[in-house]
Amino acid sequence: VGAHGQLPGAAEGSFCVSSAVASASSGASAFAPVAGLADLAERELWSRVRAALRLEAGDHNFDAWLAPLGLIGRDGDAVRLAAPSAFVADWVQNHYADLLRRQFASQDA
Repeated sequence: VGAHGQLPGAAEGSFCVSSAVASASSGASAFAPVAGLADLAERELWSRVRAALRLEAGDHNFDAWLAPLGLIGRDGDAVRLAAPSAFVADWVQNHYADLLRRQFASQDA
C-alpha cells in the first residue's frame, strides 16, 4: 500500500482511497460524487455498487465504513474513492478493498 492507500493492481482493478475534508463553508458533502469528476454512467455504477455493498457488508458495517465514501472517478479498471479521513481510507483499504473490487467488477458487467 503506497501513498493515499493505492493498492497494487489486481485482475479486477485497483483502488485509491484518499482522505478528503469537507469545506464547512461550502455546505457540500465531500463524500458524495464530486461534480464534474464522476460522469453520469460512473455515478449510476457507484449507486449500484453501494446497494450491493450494503447487502453484502450489512447495514452496520456499510453505515460505519462504506457509506461515507464518495466516488471521485474511474480510469479504466482503476477506481478513485474519497474518504472522510486518512483513518477511514486506511481501514477501507485494509478491510474492504476485495469487496469493492468484486462489486465494481460485478456491477460493471
